[in-house]
Parts: sequence; C-alpha cells; structure tokens
Amino acid sequence: MASSELDLNPTHSKYVIDYLHHARFKRNQCIKSIDASFKDVEESRLVESTFTCDEVQQILSGLCGVIKADMQSELIATSHTNVLLLRQLFKEGEKWRINLQVDISELENRDLLEKIVQFEERVFEKEANLMQLPKPLQLLVPLNTGGGDKLLQLEITRLEQENKKLVERVRLLESKVTTTFKERDELKAKVDISKQESVSSEDTAKQSDNQRSMLEDKLKQTTSELEKVTLDLQSTKEVRMTTPLCCHAPYISCSTGAG
Repeated sequence: MASSELDLNPTHSKYVIDYLHHARFKRNQCIKSIDASFKDVEESRLVESTFTCDEVQQILSGLCGVIKADMQSELIATSHTNVLLLRQLFKEGEKWRINLQVDISELENRDLLEKIVQFEERVFEKEANLMQLPKPLQLLVPLNTGGGDKLLQLEITRLEQENKKLVERVRLLESKVTTTFKERDELKAKVDISKQESVSSEDTAKQSDNQRSMLEDKLKQTTSELEKVTLDLQSTKEVRMTTPLCCHAPYISCSTGAG
C-alpha cells in the first residue's frame, strides 16, 4: 500500500517511512523542550498570587525569547538535516553518473502535502495497532536437547585438530633427528679416516688437512642443528602432553586423582 500511495518502489517507500520516524522523534523532542520552558517559568516566576501588567509582560517576553531561540535552533537543524539527506541522494546519483533533478516548487504543493499527512497517519496508526496486539509466548528452548553442549563440542573438535597437528609435528621432528644423527655419524667416520691417513707428500698432507677441517666444521654445524631439533622435539612433546586428548571423550574432565 505504501508503495502505491507514494508512487515509489518498496525499498524507497521504506526509506520514506524511516525518515518520517526520524522527523516525528525530532518533533516530539521540540515539543518537550517547549513544555519544559513553560514549566520552568511556572516554577521559578509564578510564585506570587498577583502580578502587575509590567511583570506579566516581562515574564511573557522572557518566555517568548527562550521559545524563539529553541525553535530557531530546531528549524536550522532540520534544514541542515534535509540538506544531508539530499546530499546522500545526489552522491548516489553521481556514483552512477546520473544527474538527479529536484523541483523546489513542489515543496509548497498543498495536495501532495495533504497526501503525505494522510500517509503518515495511516503508517503510524497501523504500527500502533500492531503494538497493541498480544505477543505470542516464546517458549524457552531446553538445554542439551541434542545430548551435548554445542560450545563443548566445538572445543572438543578444536582440541582434536590441535592434537593431530602436534602428532604430525612430532613425527616430522623424530624423522629429522634420525636423519641428523645419521649424518653426524657419517661425518665422524670421515673425520676419523682423515686423521688416520698419513701421506709423506706435503701437498697431499695439506689437502688432507683442509678436507678434515671442512669435515669438522660441517660436523659442528650438524651437531648444533641436532641439538636445536632435539630441543624442538622435546618442547613439542611437552605441549602435546599438556593438550587434552579428547578423541573418544564425550566431555572434558578437569578433575585429577586416582579413580
């Protein structure tokens, strides 16, 4: 109904209704401000039973000045808000290389304004009727109807995945340790053979020394790498030991002690 009344599609009609809600809220705030101004005068100035003509005129003049200032501020804010709304529409049009046109004279079209008044009344009347309808009772959903808490199941799945990753890492590190041990033993054997070789030729002896020096450097490097891998393996095993193994457990138990 709203779309046909305003000659707009449903999406644009919804934006119009949202703006009417915003305008009504601001309007009510302005009315509350005026009521507060009158109440303030009533409580602070109207404390005597009789007033002279000058005193009444002074009270009304002060009240008029307060209300005029509030109304001017509110009207300025409303006009600036409308400019921001127009800016959004024009920016959207420029985004798609479309120049939107606005007929300012239509703002004084009494027939169209009356249609907007009727449209607003119907919209808010319909919403008020919906607010008065009894709301259906919302039954509480029983907990653990599926035999397990969803959050607990998610935690179990996460721990299972983490445990699989740790197991795989331990296997890789163990394989790397075995390979490094083998390389170290081979280098030790080559170093020992190089030391046992004794050649009378000076050139051959220098070449043997150089080769032995390179083997010893490589052996030190391999030994250092072996120590790092061993420490990494030990650390990974410790992490795995502290990670709960929950592959077959329906829940996570935090109790300790002999069962």
